[in-house]
Amino acid sequence: MRLGSKIALVTGAGGGLGGATAIRFATEGAKVVCSDIDLAKAEKTVSMIESRGGTAIAYQCDIADPAQCNAQVEEAITCFGRLDVLVNSAGVSLHRLALDTTIEDWNRVLNINLTGSFLTAQAAANVMLKRGGGRII
Repeated sequence: MRLGSKIALVTGAGGGLGGATAIRFATEGAKVVCSDIDLAKAEKTVSMIESRGGTAIAYQCDIADPAQCNAQVEEAITCFGRLDVLVNSAGVSLHRLALDTTIEDWNRVLNINLTGSFLTAQAAANVMLKRGGGRII
């Protein structure tokens, strides 16, 4: 159990890569906050973790919202006492030609994939630095 004493927050934990990451972290012994905009999908990941004997909670978060980015970090601390690892896995993509993409579509992708990851990393770094460090992926 390489992560036996660690607390991890995984964004996008209801999706393929984020879900697999959350499950792997739990398999390695971490307690995991499974964050996703779709709570039902995050809860499904939590169920898979718990069925394997792991510990996890689901948390609904739209990382395009700065307040929610901070709130998910605070939830990790409230539930597990600290945060050791953040995995930024939330993201969206457009399945259309660039010529068919509106500026609103483009800005949504940037707000989730870049700004949301930055804001979550910033919130996590603030609490990690206060306790001597952590890891942001």
